[in-house]
Amino acid sequence: MNQYELTFIMDAQLAPEKQEEVITKFLDMLKSRGAEILNVEKWGKKKLAYSIDDRQYGFYLMTQFSAPATQVTEIEHFLKVTTPIFRYLILHRDPKTLKMMRLEAERLTHEAARIAERERAQQGEREETREREPQGESESESQSEGEASENLEIEGTDEEIGPAPKE
Repeated sequence: MNQYELTFIMDAQLAPEKQEEVITKFLDMLKSRGAEILNVEKWGKKKLAYSIDDRQYGFYLMTQFSAPATQVTEIEHFLKVTTPIFRYLILHRDPKTLKMMRLEAERLTHEAARIAERERAQQGEREETREREPQGESESESQSEGEASENLEIEGTDEEIGPAPKE
């Protein structure tokens, strides 16, 4: 059996019960044709890139399934005759692409775990540093602040700046 990804857009103006009915009919049809449903994602109501039958919005559904290649034409026929469905796209997923997608997903998962571990370690180091710092101000800190304010006072006198330039 081959793996496929199918996305279709149906009328967003249908009542939610009717939308669920269309989706259920579609999934039942897939199962009756010998397909194994791998994943179903309801993307929900989205604005269309261009109007279709004077409608600006559509309800998107994406499903991944395995089915015999001979059944694809029957699945397409079902999608064509189901009036609430505006558009559909069936993509064949070849094994090499699926393997690459799995490997990329694993790599991203490992990278995210490594980043999270690094952030936890940095957080632990910051907490240790805070625990080692004294709670009150040290004498050197308060002394250096006092010296800075004295320097500001000296820098702000007219004698240091000198007389204003004449034009």
